[in-house]
Amino acid sequence: MSNRLFVDTSVLISALIGCKGPSRELICRCLLREFVPLMGNRLFTDALTEFDIDNRFQVIAARGKVSEGLQLLDKLDRFD
Repeated sequence: MSNRLFVDTSVLISALIGCKGPSRELICRCLLREFVPLMGNRLFTDALTEFDIDNRFQVIAARGKVSEGLQLLDKLDRFD
């Protein structure tokens, strides 16, 4: 029987954002099939959406267009 691991939003987001740390280690172990991650489709979709939004903001801000990045975040906040 495989070890099951409940993965909540904070663990998944931390693993996607950080290159080290316990969250990243847990997700890596899931990918190595040491654990079976338990999460709903909604959690998975929400986490990837948040990660994508953060990445787009960072790319826009890194190009020196901070105000454009903030406008993107404001627009997306209205949809929540």
